[in-house]
Amino acid sequence: MKRDITMLTSSKQGYTNMNQTGAPWQILALRYSENKKRTRRDSFIFASKPDAPHTMDFFFWVLRRGEEVIVVDTGMDTAEAARRDRPILHAPVDMLASIGIDPADVKTLIITHLHFDHAGCIDAFPNATIHIQAEELSFATGAMMTNDALRLPYALDPITTIVTRLHKGDVVVHDGECAIAQGVTGHLLGGHSAGLMALTVQTRRGKLLLASDVAHYYESVTKGLVFLIVVDAAKMVHGYNWLREHAEGDISRILPAHDPLIRRVYPEVAPDIFDLSAAPDHQLLDELGSS
Repeated sequence: MKRDITMLTSSKQGYTNMNQTGAPWQILALRYSENKKRTRRDSFIFASKPDAPHTMDFFFWVLRRGEEVIVVDTGMDTAEAARRDRPILHAPVDMLASIGIDPADVKTLIITHLHFDHAGCIDAFPNATIHIQAEELSFATGAMMTNDALRLPYALDPITTIVTRLHKGDVVVHDGECAIAQGVTGHLLGGHSAGLMALTVQTRRGKLLLASDVAHYYESVTKGLVFLIVVDAAKMVHGYNWLREHAEGDISRILPAHDPLIRRVYPEVAPDIFDLSAAPDHQLLDELGSS
């Protein structure tokens, strides 16, 4: 196990290519699944209009800078998707292939948390150094997994896979804020899961906040809505506050994990692949921020 107690700023472990300058990253969101059967009561505690439809999209992400590639989360595998009645629109591995990425060539994989829809295909990345927060790893392998409700968003295969990779020395375990690559920093925020990690990424339009499930939807942040699956509601709300603070008043800097609005705000550069580092639809976001 490679354990990071500070920020890895003086270590080359896990860096994709330390010879790069401070060039900006491109962020691609790859939409691999959707759930149109949800209502607002499936998303938020004390939801207004609880019976109203509330579609959820499922993304994972690719960071690119020249020849450098970092994959953020891996989506869910087909077996787990079938077990949970989640339709797979595109296999995550096939989506990577469509943009010229072979998972076997990926050297850096960030797992924001170990829920089934974010960590289902870790075994497709046999040569990657995996970055995860210590609190997430501990929670997902500890006594809280004896509770049915807390265990529900986890699947066994990703957990056994990452433990196996941990014992092989392929995992960097972070304690809090961590520099994963030049221009990519992890931030431990928790809430939805115990060790949930968001990322700040330097792009051509400045620092963007790749929220993962710190914010499932834009309205999670703008309205402070507590998501139904939560380990610590106070930390979840703190995460929203953290996003607002670091967005510095610009909602376009926040990139939520499951919001179908992503498809309207950002350009589609390939089927179900969206460039989050491109210029967004500011009018739509301004309307959202004022609603």
